[in-house]
Amino acid sequence: MGTKSRLAAFIAILFLLTPLLGVVAEPTESMNFSESKSLDYYDTGFVNGQINFGEEEESLEVKIDYPSSENESGEMSEMAWDGAPFPVVLFFVDEGEEIDNYGWLTQSLAS
Repeated sequence: MGTKSRLAAFIAILFLLTPLLGVVAEPTESMNFSESKSLDYYDTGFVNGQINFGEEEESLEVKIDYPSSENESGEMSEMAWDGAPFPVVLFFVDEGEEIDNYGWLTQSLAS
């Protein structure tokens, strides 16, 4: 490859990469986010339910664990709003397994 063709290839690469120079600048962050909170652990509340679906009335047993208010835990306890919004994790079990087998996991994620 001659010197002229190397120079032409270099100029072509520069020409193709020029639009990317504008992408490198960092965008400004929106101020619409709530203040982040330090990693605290919450008590947990839960709700048991059942979702019906399908034509054959199939159903799925569900349990929702969530962070609850201070010193309050158990079924239908008040949700903690002071650290919201919280991430949502959907966890389901396979046939033959029970939701309660994984309660330790879902509670620790919710706390």
